[in-house]
Amino acid sequence: MKPIKIKNEYNETIELKWDEDGNIQVRHSDIDKEHFGKFHEFAKRSRQPQIKESLKGKGIDANNPQAKELLEKMGGYLVIHGETFFINAEETAMILEAVKQHGGIVPNWSSQP
Repeated sequence: MKPIKIKNEYNETIELKWDEDGNIQVRHSDIDKEHFGKFHEFAKRSRQPQIKESLKGKGIDANNPQAKELLEKMGGYLVIHGETFFINAEETAMILEAVKQHGGIVPNWSSQP
């Protein structure tokens, strides 16, 4: 698929593409103008069983309302060639909304145990 392009409030270009499983790839002009990275959302990742167990081992209950609120405010991150880059909550919301508006799937892991 041809990537869609959106602009953030700083006029930076964010290009998006995704597959039928909801895996979102992002290229962000302020991070890496040449490469796409795999997009992850903190709030949704924290609901996956292995992540919940890891957080629990560190004394963090992912089901705690304060923890959920904090994770939502953290936004998301990109992994490009093994390196992690943070995406703020506003851009995370823009990315997810753009994918939905263009017919993509945004997985809802919140209903999983």
